[in-house]
Amino acid sequence: MSARHPYVGARGRPAQVVASRRDRAAQTRSARARAHLEKIRGHKTQRTAASIPMPRLTLAAPIAIVVSLICGVLFGSPLVAAARSWIAGEPIRLEALSVSGAKRLSLAEVGRASALPKGVRVDEIEPAAVEAQLLTHPWISDAAVVRLPASRLLIRITERVAHAVVADGADQWRVVSSDGFPFATASGADIETLPRLRTRATAEAGGTGNEPLAAAIELATRFPAFELPTPTEILVDDGTDAEGFVVQLPDLAPLVILGREDLDERLSNLARLLSAGRGELDGAEAIDLRFAQQAVLRMKPSSQGTAQAATARGSAVLPKPRPTG
Repeated sequence: MSARHPYVGARGRPAQVVASRRDRAAQTRSARARAHLEKIRGHKTQRTAASIPMPRLTLAAPIAIVVSLICGVLFGSPLVAAARSWIAGEPIRLEALSVSGAKRLSLAEVGRASALPKGVRVDEIEPAAVEAQLLTHPWISDAAVVRLPASRLLIRITERVAHAVVADGADQWRVVSSDGFPFATASGADIETLPRLRTRATAEAGGTGNEPLAAAIELATRFPAFELPTPTEILVDDGTDAEGFVVQLPDLAPLVILGREDLDERLSNLARLLSAGRGELDGAEAIDLRFAQQAVLRMKPSSQGTAQAATARGSAVLPKPRPTG
């Protein structure tokens, strides 16, 4: 029995050659199957794409949409108007004002104070000129103007604060700033709620200078520190009368004569006098605190003799200050 070579087949062919042919045949059948499968898949994809068309979006499209939404929320219609003008090649015109810092003034009043007509070209607006125009308004002490994107202008203002009112020569009340400057016509609410400053020379009221008015306003601010109400009226000390400052307190009939020296001490004496009771103050026309440890009461004229009663005076000994511990 002859031995067969291990690499020779039953018909005398090498086993390696037979295996190679079988592999190639298997590879060919596998390749045909894959090609057929890919062909089937390709037909399905084409049918799906033809039935449901899908647009291709670039990255710029969603960004543009988001930016448009944000600008629309922030600037609203002015941005739309500016965009239309820009697309049409027309100049951008003022459509709206944004105002901050206004408490007493309304948006319309600030707009009128700016003297800017609606529809003016934005590129022709000079912020410095608008600021100077705003400062001519009596209630505006400071202003800043900024041109915003689109057709909008931002105006920031600082308003003056009224601390008192004073009557001018025409018997008109004007509000006064803390530096004693009468700067605007007072409203009814100002006259009712703010201290009224009066000068002895009524014909020149409001024109006696800023220092006496400022000193009267500063005096009014001291009263709460002594648990005293803010005066309703103050006769301004202009240096021409020995009585100095004379004040009227709410719910107290007599006037209070403070003079012009040692005002804190006299306010302390007034607080002690009122805390001790107001019984002996009945019938008094004025309380004079210019005397040490003594309040001189000027009594009202009586029906028995006006001339004699006008000169009548009394006195109230000021209670000693209590130890504070």
